[in-house]
Amino acid sequence: LAPGSGPWRRVAAGSALPLAVVCRAYGPFEAPAEELADVPANAPLATAPVRVQVGGTAADPLAGSTAFAYELTPEGGGYYVSVCGIEAGEQDDPRSQQGLPAGYRFADAIGLAAETQLAPVRVRFDNTLSDAQVQPGATVVDVIVGEATGGPWAEWNGASVTVPLMGTVYWSETRPARATDVPDGAEVVLTLSAELGGPGKRTEALIDLPDRAGWYTVRWCTDPAASATDGELPLVRAWCDDYGIPSETVHALAATPTSAIGLVSTGSSDLSVPVWAGWLAALGALLVAAAGLSVPMRKRLARRGSGPAPTPEQ
Repeated sequence: LAPGSGPWRRVAAGSALPLAVVCRAYGPFEAPAEELADVPANAPLATAPVRVQVGGTAADPLAGSTAFAYELTPEGGGYYVSVCGIEAGEQDDPRSQQGLPAGYRFADAIGLAAETQLAPVRVRFDNTLSDAQVQPGATVVDVIVGEATGGPWAEWNGASVTVPLMGTVYWSETRPARATDVPDGAEVVLTLSAELGGPGKRTEALIDLPDRAGWYTVRWCTDPAASATDGELPLVRAWCDDYGIPSETVHALAATPTSAIGLVSTGSSDLSVPVWAGWLAALGALLVAAAGLSVPMRKRLARRGSGPAPTPEQ
């Protein structure tokens, strides 16, 4: 009983006055709710009211305890707070209505630490590799941006919850098909780690690809176990993005050899001439030599006939 309360009333046959305690959960909140005597009018209701019946028997209603669970409507994480109270207008047993003063109401304050619980943050993220095609052995950068879904990105010790990530790089000979789950036989070539520091904040991961041609795709998952602090429950809910996301896939393509007209060095000079120029020069020299050898022959053929024999001076 709260300080200043009188003893629990008894009814006929010594039974304790039966009372319905109605409990409600509010949230999710980004930070623990401020402790107030009354629930603010704009506080989001996170569940249907839960009715807990106490008393109604000869046993002491304060000797034991009653446990129950809320079925929260929001899917996201954040802080939730429970507020339980007794109101005359919410009693469904005639004995309760007779045993309470008209208009009676008592309820916990909202924001009590003992009635506050953090549900793990639910995060989704968008990832984009810096390149779609590289050479084997290249380094690419993966840019990751996170957002909370279904609720706020909650705080822990005054700062946004840090979301640890685990990354896996897979290799395949052909372009990977997008899938929710990693296909059997997918070859793991690298494992990565990163952290998201809050909603909309970006982080980058450097990936040194193996010196091997093919297709590489990156898949990221949250790491709930790494988010737990001081023996508490994890602060982050488990989630993985898809395998084979196009923006997370890069093609490592080996360079294709190409042919080109070469250059011939001309000694120690910095000048070079094309190979075909050298070929033309050699061909020209041969033609000139051949022409020189044929001239005297043409002269000798011309001198045959009835004319006088040439003298040495001619």
